[in-house]
Amino acid sequence: MIYEKSGIEISQCRVNKGYGRDSKPNQVNKIIEKFDNRLLGVIVLCDVRPENPVDENGVSYDYEILDGQNRTLALTDLNGEDYEYDIKNIQIVNYCPFEERAHLYTQYNDERTPLGSIDKFKSGLAAKYPENIAIYNICRKLGVNIKSIDSEAYPYLNAVTDIRELYRANTLEDALGIILEAYKDSSSDFRKRNFNREMLRSLKHFLLAYKGEMDRDILINKLRETRPIDLIPTLKATGELDGVNGATRLVMLYNKKLRKNALDIGIVQGYRKTKVQPIDVMG
Repeated sequence: MIYEKSGIEISQCRVNKGYGRDSKPNQVNKIIEKFDNRLLGVIVLCDVRPENPVDENGVSYDYEILDGQNRTLALTDLNGEDYEYDIKNIQIVNYCPFEERAHLYTQYNDERTPLGSIDKFKSGLAAKYPENIAIYNICRKLGVNIKSIDSEAYPYLNAVTDIRELYRANTLEDALGIILEAYKDSSSDFRKRNFNREMLRSLKHFLLAYKGEMDRDILINKLRETRPIDLIPTLKATGELDGVNGATRLVMLYNKKLRKNALDIGIVQGYRKTKVQPIDVMG
């Protein structure tokens, strides 16, 4: 079957690394193995010629791929970069600003193949979603790097889902600040995994439960004496992903050798039965 060509070559198209995720080789290979042009679907391109963009190699291009990156790579492998898309297989979106393209990319790809938490955060940040910007600004303020956005130099984390939950509970800045302060003078080996998701989840509930009661310095000093890699298995072994049991373990660590002003462990344990309401732990 012969299809009408669009006049747009694959070589004219790119995924904008400012908001796009990396390709998925396994998915590309599956498309190649079972390739059928009739089942290719619609690849969405945005005309970005008004910006005269260039890619990371300094090569100019005309269109950004908003949906269909893996299918385009499969077509490239099968036909080469000079291959012209068939008209039936493309939809051209008129030029729109970077933030709007990032938003469209997020919507298209989250519906087709859900974006991972980091890719979704990255594209949402590019689209200037207020929550993503607020979270990123807190991390920047504290000097914490986020995977796929910043360098992988310490301090560095990839638990984007958990820092989003910390933000929604008004505990993000305090939790990250405590971890940074506790391990600022530690060796890279000692502080290994200090931004692990179990630590973040546990700290969220700990901070929510003991606002106004905890002594921040006591918690920091107790954490400073404990290697995260030794503490994390204890938190993780509780088997409760919401972090309530992990927070219980933190209370036990906090209370160790305290002769007075110990925290009531029953408060955080009660969170299993009650809905946690976000509160401002920054006071």
